[in-house]
Amino acid sequence: MGDSLDRVLSGARDGAGGVLVLRGEPGSGKTTLLRRAIEQAPELRVVHAAGVESEQEFGFAALHQLLFPLFPGLGRIPGPQREALGIAFGLASAPAAPDRFLIGLGVLSLLADAAADRPLVVAVDDAQWLDEATVDVLAFVARRVRSMPVAVVLAVREPAPRLPALDGLPCLRLGAEPQAAAQHDLVRLAWQGREAEARSAAADFGRDRSRAEAAAADHALTILELGLGRYREALGHALAVYRDGSPDLGVQVIPDLIEAATRSGRPDDAGPAARRLATGQLPLAPGLIARSRAMLAGDDAEQLYREAIGHFRNADADLARTRLVYGEWLRRRWRRRDAREQLRAAQEMFSANGFAAFAGRAEVELRATGERVGKRGAGAHDRLTAQEAEVARLVADGNSNRQVAGLLFISENTVQYHLRKVFRKIGVSSRTQLARVVLDQGRAIRSDLAVELGWPA
Repeated sequence: MGDSLDRVLSGARDGAGGVLVLRGEPGSGKTTLLRRAIEQAPELRVVHAAGVESEQEFGFAALHQLLFPLFPGLGRIPGPQREALGIAFGLASAPAAPDRFLIGLGVLSLLADAAADRPLVVAVDDAQWLDEATVDVLAFVARRVRSMPVAVVLAVREPAPRLPALDGLPCLRLGAEPQAAAQHDLVRLAWQGREAEARSAAADFGRDRSRAEAAAADHALTILELGLGRYREALGHALAVYRDGSPDLGVQVIPDLIEAATRSGRPDDAGPAARRLATGQLPLAPGLIARSRAMLAGDDAEQLYREAIGHFRNADADLARTRLVYGEWLRRRWRRRDAREQLRAAQEMFSANGFAAFAGRAEVELRATGERVGKRGAGAHDRLTAQEAEVARLVADGNSNRQVAGLLFISENTVQYHLRKVFRKIGVSSRTQLARVVLDQGRAIRSDLAVELGWPA
């Protein structure tokens, strides 16, 4: 259920703002989900407010609570906007009520100023108790942050009075755990390239659902077919998502649709999506926009590919996919050495994350450059790094990820990332197998393994 929220926060990191309304009954996990996501993103600045039932009749009360930490920036926004906010917050007097449009623009300017040096999250809990004026302004702002590094997240307790200002904003309804879990499992199987299981899960998920709901299954199958290199099939599923999916999903699939269309030799089928991309108004991360434009640019794509790579900061799926398509582009222009660099990096990232189909696609491309791709774990580049070896040793000794993180002064996510690479490189699939290989097969075998892994014997 946190995937939608993670995407909004990730977009803010990359300069593509977004909004998400979390809806659910008491105890459904709205506040916990919001708090956990923010705690896992300490690089983001957060301004937070919570609706108070007794303050619903006080216009702009919640907005004042939310923006108070940003008041030092008031002097840097345009004068008319500053005056409108001053009137709304009781900092100045006026014979008439403040102009709501100027207040909305003032809030946008204040948020942009605050996010200039650090991406910003605007988090509001119990939005069902916000005063009407604050709801209207936040809805106005939420529809205009797409080009700013700002994420707006509103949590609404159900059942709630209708909040018409929030209608049409992207929404995640909590409490439908079976459906959310099934969709999460389907996407996981698609990324892992487990074709038979993914198709069966997609059929089950799409059964007896509306076309819009079933589009989620087509989206997962788009990912599966792209990983397997079956671009025409991927294009068919992507077009179904673009046609039938929710507005949010229809935008999300555009990079996949463009990849499938260009790789299958049918770029015209991506026409409507490409035209939307050209407007520059899509709420997509800049890296995805640059990658998609690169795939449509033909021989003039290199700078766009490099721009896309520069936007992705972490070793995640989007970075790996960008390196993959860039490497494919380089190989088709007979730049084999440059292609190998990108394809090798992509293959290692895919393998480390368990994305077997995409890893296989990268291996095929690597072989086409003339590089010999051995079995996993056999190549020189597959030897454990010093950090991986230390993580493996501590895990084999029975330490939890949290304990390893504490001992090495790294995050638990970093431990898990290194551990996945260790599993792949030495050919095991669990902590128990790793411990058995390292600890339970005798001193001689352990000594040989230590030499192979670069540890002290």
